[in-house]
Amino acid sequence: MPERSLKSSVTALLAPICIFLVMFLPKSSISQDTLVILEDFGSVNAGKYFYYHWEDRFLPFESGSADWKKMTGNSYRSDRDKVIYFFTILKNDGSSDRALKLFLNNAQIGTAVLYLARHGRIDSVAITGSLVATKNRASKDRLMSFPIRISSGETFGIYIKMLKNRNNITVIPVLSDPSRTDPYLWPDHLIVITLAAILLIMLAGIVALFYVPASETWSFLSFIFFGFWYVMAASGFGSLYCWSAFPWFEENAVVFFAAATTIPFLEFSRKIIRGKKLYARFNAFLIAFNIAYMCLALTGFFNQIVSAFSGSYSWLLTIPYGILLVCLIILLEISFYNTFVKKQSRFWWFTMTLLFYAGFTVFTILFELTYIADSPNRHVILIACSVLPQMMFMLVFVTNRIIGFINHKNNEMAKIRLLEQNEFFEERPGIERKLQDSSKDIQ
Repeated sequence: MPERSLKSSVTALLAPICIFLVMFLPKSSISQDTLVILEDFGSVNAGKYFYYHWEDRFLPFESGSADWKKMTGNSYRSDRDKVIYFFTILKNDGSSDRALKLFLNNAQIGTAVLYLARHGRIDSVAITGSLVATKNRASKDRLMSFPIRISSGETFGIYIKMLKNRNNITVIPVLSDPSRTDPYLWPDHLIVITLAAILLIMLAGIVALFYVPASETWSFLSFIFFGFWYVMAASGFGSLYCWSAFPWFEENAVVFFAAATTIPFLEFSRKIIRGKKLYARFNAFLIAFNIAYMCLALTGFFNQIVSAFSGSYSWLLTIPYGILLVCLIILLEISFYNTFVKKQSRFWWFTMTLLFYAGFTVFTILFELTYIADSPNRHVILIACSVLPQMMFMLVFVTNRIIGFINHKNNEMAKIRLLEQNEFFEERPGIERKLQDSSKDIQ
């Protein structure tokens, strides 16, 4: 009897303790961070379910979970020149098999490999990345996705290995069911609309070249041409459709086309402000900056030179942004002076162009320094605003020049016709006398 009462007392004491532990203590990290697919699943920002570590050697999560770190948000910004591994667990609690897509959401991811851990094995199943030929990529999209099939009731681990990148890369894992939702439909449409608008502006620039074959018109046309390819490279459409077979070019394409777009714009500005005549020192500085910027951009195609900087090359590329911002501020000051002091209305459009370009440069600097959080949609808007507004204002500026040129030609033709009429009326009396004399001679 005493023994039975003792057992009853212990049971009565432990029961509430066990209930408390089950209800209030956190569950194991594996169960808590499992990405569960329910019946109504459509899309989810999967970053908060992932772990990561930097070592070159592969480390299974189960045998070294202490070395894996939890992602604190929906995105992760990787360090340059490091191999990075990501891991999460995927579980399908739905009643049907699912065909999903795991987007990494960065068009400049060099090479990424997907591994699946199931049935006691870890197998490499797919590869993608901007440095991988399109025909070898897991999916034919610009945001680097992996197709994943998971049966009903199945659970397995996902490893993603990202090879070394020359620049810092932001990864934003998003898992979605493409049969139910497409989270990147409108961003892709925005890029296509931007490219189409640039082509139309390019056509207008070619027409403008026939009317005003001046050096600033050539600079304007060059800015449009290279701006088109910059949008192609930055959006990922370039590596997807144009140069996927040339990874050496893709690795430096964005940097090269950014420089090739900036230089014609500064040349256009230099001609508009008549820098050679009015601002000789600033004009010389712009020329020197253009040459140095292009040389720095071209060195990115030579891996031996990039490797010599031991990871500092991407930091060197941030220097032109600061110098460009200083140049734009000086150009804005000159443009404001011509617009508001000299009352030259044609500089209004040039001022607006400079304001948009300066705003884009500031936004890009903040973006690169991570003061502005990265996201796929924000990145697409940044790409669209990188050149299109400036091109539109420059087109209005050049159009005004064409209209002025046509009006000037019309005025000159009117003056010539007026002079010819005056000369005709002045010579008319003499012609009449000669005709009268000749008629008398005949008689």
